[in-house]
Amino acid sequence: NYFPLTDNNVTALSYDKKRQTLWIGTINGLTKLELQHSKFIKYRITNKDNHYIPIKKINAIIVDKHENLWLGSDNGLLFFNPTNNIYSLYQAEKNDPQSLNNNVI
Repeated sequence: NYFPLTDNNVTALSYDKKRQTLWIGTINGLTKLELQHSKFIKYRITNKDNHYIPIKKINAIIVDKHENLWLGSDNGLLFFNPTNNIYSLYQAEKNDPQSLNNNVI
């Protein structure tokens, strides 16, 4: 039985108008819905391919003007470039006053 989302508990949504893409955050990863093709792509912490992301629960999704994603999670803030599959995870670091003050975003 095929289920197109990473989980049925949706926690965040963001629409990329330029690419006609809906990003769907869940408690178990991120799903990209390409509306023109009705194509779903799942990004998860358990994926070993190019659909891996290092966080599980998505609390917030922002698409910036360069079409990058900023994902808030329980484990920090993730910058994600889905075109090149590049990401950076920003987390709270006890001895770094310039880091996040909390990992829950």
